[in-house]
Amino acid sequence: RYVKQSENGKKCGNQFQENIILLSFLDIKTLLFVTSIISLVLCVCMLYVYQTRKTYHGFKHWTIASILYCLAFFLMSLRNVVPDFISIIVGNTLIIAGNGYVAYGIEIFTKNRRRLWFFVSLTLLTILLFSIYTYIIPNINFRIIAISFIIAIIYFYSAYLIHANVNNLTGSNNLFLVITFASQALWNVLRIVQTITMERSLECFFDASLFHAMTVAVFFCGNIFIIIGLIILNSQRVEYD
Repeated sequence: RYVKQSENGKKCGNQFQENIILLSFLDIKTLLFVTSIISLVLCVCMLYVYQTRKTYHGFKHWTIASILYCLAFFLMSLRNVVPDFISIIVGNTLIIAGNGYVAYGIEIFTKNRRRLWFFVSLTLLTILLFSIYTYIIPNINFRIIAISFIIAIIYFYSAYLIHANVNNLTGSNNLFLVITFASQALWNVLRIVQTITMERSLECFFDASLFHAMTVAVFFCGNIFIIIGLIILNSQRVEYD
């Protein structure tokens, strides 16, 4: 009986160690740094296409957005290494600015009405809210809710632009991009609900639950799909012309 109990104890201990190893792969800080590296690769791809292939108005803005994504994730991965203003406020503002550039580029690409004021307003709102909830009323949960809400708005709008206008320009829709933008927006809505209803009051973002680590991974995958989708969208129009 003693031997069996010892064996069971070892199995439990091994299982615990395996869980710790699994969680270490989902460390938020590590995920942010890896995301910045992959974003750099995507940025190089966008620059290459922009310089060597036929592109339309709006593609330049998508290229700039890829640069902003790379900088944003790199700065966010430096939390506790650089000042909070750089890693928190500047990093998150660059994410919103990057998303805004993508949506603004889609407006230009689809010859839609340009709403630069809208994206500038959302970027300034991000700076304001993150300044308040970092220095005046420190609250990480509110920061998560704020940025998730703003990202969801931009992504839903981007999905709408693609769905409503691309068919007239290319002769076919780009369902890949519509689904990508819509699913990313819905994930951010889910993140808001999860933060309000289930998340404890956070003292450090890197100590957040597994769900927020998964959010970084989801955004990471979504960023890849968006960049690929935008390149495909440009190719669709070239082929149609």
